[in-house]
Amino acid sequence: MERKVREDPATGSTLELRNGFHILNLRGSPYHRGFAHGRLLKEEILESNISGYYGNFHLAFYRSSDLNKKTPSFLRNTIGEILQWWYYSPPEKLCLEETKEEVFAVADATGLDGKDTLEGNTGTGYYGAPGSRLLRGDKEALGIFR
Repeated sequence: MERKVREDPATGSTLELRNGFHILNLRGSPYHRGFAHGRLLKEEILESNISGYYGNFHLAFYRSSDLNKKTPSFLRNTIGEILQWWYYSPPEKLCLEETKEEVFAVADATGLDGKDTLEGNTGTGYYGAPGSRLLRGDKEALGIFR
């Protein structure tokens, strides 16, 4: 049985790699748990780019669409921002404050944008299959990456 352990000295949180699975044991406040999560899995989080992909999905989709090309230039950004808000606002409102704090802490630890990371985590349920294409060939997505 393969087993590697990394520890976050500030919180005592650990990351184990057991039989190919990453297992996080997080301790502390929501912010400390998220920060430890980000530090312990920083390389994997940045490599996957899932938060960036999902966090900008609708805006990028709109900008590449025929609708964008037919929209007067002075309205393009506004329409893209409305689409982002329309899709991400409802799930973000359902997030517990504790969850938001933890996700923003992951972003802080990895140097990612907090809002993009939150949007990426609240919108992934709809785009699980497209997002899995971002994983390298030797990896599998089991559930939603958070």
